[in-house]
Amino acid sequence: MTGGVRAPHAVGSGSDKGFLAWAVTARGAIAIWLAYVLANAVIRYSFSHTLSNDDVSESLLVQTFQLGYSMRNPPLWEWLLWTLQQMLGPGYESHWLLRYGCIALFGIAIFRVSRLASGDVRWAAVVTLSSPMFYQIGWPFFDWGTHTLVLFVVLLFSLEVVLRYITTPSAVLAILLGFLIGLGVLSKLGYAVFAVAVLAALLLERDSRSALINRCSLLIVPVAALVFAPYAYWLIATHADLVQTAENALVVDDTPHLQRSLFGLKKLLENSAEFLLPFAIIAPIAVWQARRAGLSVSATAGSHELLLRRILVVSILMTIVGVIALGPTNFSSGYVVPVLVAAIPYSACLLARHVPDASGAQRFAALSVSILILITLLKLMFLSNSGFPQFSYRREMW
Repeated sequence: MTGGVRAPHAVGSGSDKGFLAWAVTARGAIAIWLAYVLANAVIRYSFSHTLSNDDVSESLLVQTFQLGYSMRNPPLWEWLLWTLQQMLGPGYESHWLLRYGCIALFGIAIFRVSRLASGDVRWAAVVTLSSPMFYQIGWPFFDWGTHTLVLFVVLLFSLEVVLRYITTPSAVLAILLGFLIGLGVLSKLGYAVFAVAVLAALLLERDSRSALINRCSLLIVPVAALVFAPYAYWLIATHADLVQTAENALVVDDTPHLQRSLFGLKKLLENSAEFLLPFAIIAPIAVWQARRAGLSVSATAGSHELLLRRILVVSILMTIVGVIALGPTNFSSGYVVPVLVAAIPYSACLLARHVPDASGAQRFAALSVSILILITLLKLMFLSNSGFPQFSYRREMW
């Protein structure tokens, strides 16, 4: 099964010179992302070592190593933090290094999966560099993201491995996919929504179904179960009721079910719009500019793009059904991450097909880099004056 995408663009001569041309290469995009993360990390470390409320809670939890710490959140973040604290001590540095290390991996993961899905290095770079336009990525992750941050990283790498596996199934990729599934569930239990949506999307189409049904796939579940086993043992030993725990976290009042369902659908719509806002702005403008320049769609949708679309549709439908059935009154922005994560590489696919010229990608790379600089300066201003603002209503599930 082939990806059905064009070969990545190379940087040549002529218009392919200068900073913007370099910014939309693999080396340029990753270098700019890492510089952005490093600048923010240095600013944060230089001005304040005060722990956020979440970090204080995590520090109290990881004074000893345990197989599980909470039924609400699996222990991957705590395990990573505990490991770092054995080397760096229990102070601010362990939280700082873990958080900014995950953010660095986050950008690399976005670029890798977007490049693989679209076959276009330039638009993969733009999608990566524009990701801080997401409120969650550009602001909360840098100071108080914990479980959802590591979940986001694992989701993106999982998508990349899924796309590679359906193209060329192998035992190595099957083991890697199983490992990532295990890590995903250890990050947050919401990963299960993503996993079920991916499985359903794969089974809905003949070629991807054929790629999935082979002997190598028999390795996926055992490896995932092995990775998840320590926490599963803890859940069994503590007689945990995950269903009741999830219901208690989502439904926090006794209003009528219909009213709660409508509220949940409203929050789903609001959080989804916030999540998708950057690409909802970039994509129409980019396509409009391409049409004005007389450019046409360069290719039909490839198999990777179609699979990502199916994953999105299935995820959204599953979530709508779940919201109607459960009627959640607590539906924070973190809940849409496993639902809409496929939209990130999918946007790269759409942009690569509809705006195939280099100048379009370079213009949006310039905008993205400008926004990265602006966000960094804003954080510098806040930290040097009144401290890093924490919007408590946004932090419930991070």
